[in-house]
Amino acid sequence: MVRLEASLQGLEEARGKLERTAERVAKAGFTGMASAAPVDDVDFSQAAISLIEARNQYLLNSRVLNTAEDMNRYTFDLLG
Repeated sequence: MVRLEASLQGLEEARGKLERTAERVAKAGFTGMASAAPVDDVDFSQAAISLIEARNQYLLNSRVLNTAEDMNRYTFDLLG
């Protein structure tokens, strides 16, 4: 059996990065006061990079899991 803990942890890290970035972008310009001027404290270029990194990390780890599943299936077929 192929060990999958690292890939599962990578998926969880990617999900966390995505959530943190999305929350930061969603809160951009919100000060909590209706009369206050919006504050732009989010670097949208960096946010886009973070989202792309999270996507790539998720795709890579999901491909590892798919490959491991294929390897396990092949091994079980051989042992039949």
